[in-house]
Formats: sequence, C-alpha cells, structure tokens
Amino acid sequence: MTQFHTVSQADIEAGIARGRQLRSRYLAERAQRLAEALTKALIRHYRRREISRHLDDLPDYLLKDIGIARTQIPAVAAGALKRPTSSFADTVRQRLGSIFGKQPVAAGSEANDRRRLAA
Repeated sequence: MTQFHTVSQADIEAGIARGRQLRSRYLAERAQRLAEALTKALIRHYRRREISRHLDDLPDYLLKDIGIARTQIPAVAAGALKRPTSSFADTVRQRLGSIFGKQPVAAGSEANDRRRLAA
C-alpha cells in the first residue's frame, strides 16, 4: 500500500520564499561580478590610452633611447611587447653566475625579462 505525504500550504509558501531568496542572492552576486569586471576593463582601457598618449608625445630620440619604435606604441601600451635580452646581458649573467658559483641562467628566464616596457 502506498502512503502519500501531504505538504501544507505553509510549507509550499516557505519553499517558494526560500527559492526567491536564493535567486535574488545569486543575481545580486552575478551583477556585482559583472560590475567589477566592467570597471576593471574600463580602467585597463583608460590606462592603455593614457600610456599611448604619453608615449606619442615623446620625441623619436627619446623613444629610441628607451628601445621603442613609434609603431610599437600600441603594443607597449597593451603590455604585449616584452623586453628583449641582449647578448651583452647574457654574457654578464653568465660571468656573474661563474663568479658566484651559480649555474648560468638561460636568457629570458628571469622575472625581470617579462616586465612591460612601459607602464
């Protein structure tokens, strides 16, 4: 024989209220994350624009001194252009490693080699 469980109207209303509360909390959290993501994207955009504007204002000889061609300014502003290592830097790194008894470090393996050119 099958026995049925009856649910009162109060239990149904409590379940509906709990579901609405959970839905509201979820939507509020999602809206907050979306607002934070949009804010961060806008900040990144304006920083890139500011960096581009400052680099565009520099004369060519200063850009050459810091190792940036005028055509590279958008890449530098976006952070896509990484510092190239020179053969002189590689030689110094290897000699210092031999002086201090350390193994020579491969070019481009240090944290500083991955820095942005301008910020």
